[in-house]
Amino acid sequence: MGARDRSNGMNSPRKPSVLFVFYTHTQQSLRVAEAMAGVMRERGCEVSLAGIEFTDPHYARKFGSFPFRHGLRDLLTVLPAQTRRATGQIGIPDAAREGDYDLVCFGSPTWFFTTNMPLRSYLKSAEAGKVLGGKRFAAYVVCRR
Repeated sequence: MGARDRSNGMNSPRKPSVLFVFYTHTQQSLRVAEAMAGVMRERGCEVSLAGIEFTDPHYARKFGSFPFRHGLRDLLTVLPAQTRRATGQIGIPDAAREGDYDLVCFGSPTWFFTTNMPLRSYLKSAEAGKVLGGKRFAAYVVCRR
C-alpha cells in the first residue's frame, strides 16, 4: 500500500494511514486489531484504533460487563433486533468520525450469522460515510469456536 502523493510540509510523502474500527465485548476484536496495527506500524503506517461502544439503552446493561451475567440468555436479548438487521445507539470515537485514511479495516464477531448491531450501526451512520467515502476497506471476523 503506497502513500498518496501528498506532503507533510517538508517535501516528503506522508505515511499511509490506517484506521481500525471494531466492536468487541470479549476483547478478541481488540487483540486482533492491536496485532495487525503492530505489523502496519512496523511497515511505516500511522495507525488509529477506534472501538465502537454499544450504548443502546435496551442492551447496554447486559453488554456492560464480561462475561455476561446470564450467558446465552443475555445474548439472546438482541436476537429479534439482529433478525431485523436493526441498528442501535452507539458511541463513536473521534478517530472514526472523520479523517483521511488510506485504508479502513473493520473487525468484530458476528451475532447470529450476520454483522453485529454495534458495527452495523456504525456502517449505516453519517460518520462512517465521511470516513469511508472513496476509501479502500477490509474486514476481519473473530470467532469463539
